[in-house]
Amino acid sequence: MSEERTPIGQAADVCRRLRLEADQRDLVAALLDLGVSVEAMEHAQARGSLADAIFDMVLDPERVRVDGDRQPQAARIERGG
Repeated sequence: MSEERTPIGQAADVCRRLRLEADQRDLVAALLDLGVSVEAMEHAQARGSLADAIFDMVLDPERVRVDGDRQPQAARIERGG
């Protein structure tokens, strides 16, 4: 099995996407294992605390889903839908 398909490989991919240091890989792997979305991690990282992504998913999952879907929603509004 390639490393990219393993939890550590997925965590490494997310770290690259979010431009995180390698020392954050274990935290990212744990968050992914708990079902935390990459979008929630992006929001938490923007606030300065990646670990808070778990709270975004648990306490306010609708905001994460809606904010993560912002571009398609804006496109629908512009089209009059």
